[in-house]
Amino acid sequence: MKQSIIQYIPSCLPCQQYNISRTKKPGRLQPIPPPEGPFQLIGMDYCGP
Repeated sequence: MKQSIIQYIPSCLPCQQYNISRTKKPGRLQPIPPPEGPFQLIGMDYCGP
């Protein structure tokens, strides 16, 4: 049955028309303006819960 389904899906026109992407497309990077003075921009890396 699994093989039958695998063969059917590529030939099914509605399956192909409504097959939407499940992953988000990558966006463009946005530049960060340089800070005006000291401690205007602070970054932090963290790991874990």
